[in-house]
Amino acid sequence: MVFKVGIVGGGVAGSTIAIKLSELGIKSVLFEKGDKLVSGPPMCHLHAGGALYREIPIEECIKLLKQSINTLKCFKFCANVRPTLLTVPQRDSGDPEEIIDKLKILTRQYEKLIKEDPTN
Repeated sequence: MVFKVGIVGGGVAGSTIAIKLSELGIKSVLFEKGDKLVSGPPMCHLHAGGALYREIPIEECIKLLKQSINTLKCFKFCANVRPTLLTVPQRDSGDPEEIIDKLKILTRQYEKLIKEDPTN
């Protein structure tokens, strides 16, 4: 039996499922209204930019980190690798050390994920 699947939208989700279906030998057609697939911010923003906002709880940051790693496994060439910069606006009344502490936690979590699976 031959399956053929139509996928609407070529964002991260649509492109990912198209790749996975292809790996399973299932033919698919991807419909995207834009002029390119997986548009939006560079993949590094998923964990680097988003995870370091003070308002996002560390549990959500770790979840976002794991999702980012899995996304990059499918889209290896979408990563925009560059240093992470920490900036704190003068009007921010919080302690900048909180952000550094969060970065340290995420670094340890990432090291743990690499030990669990070297492909991370």
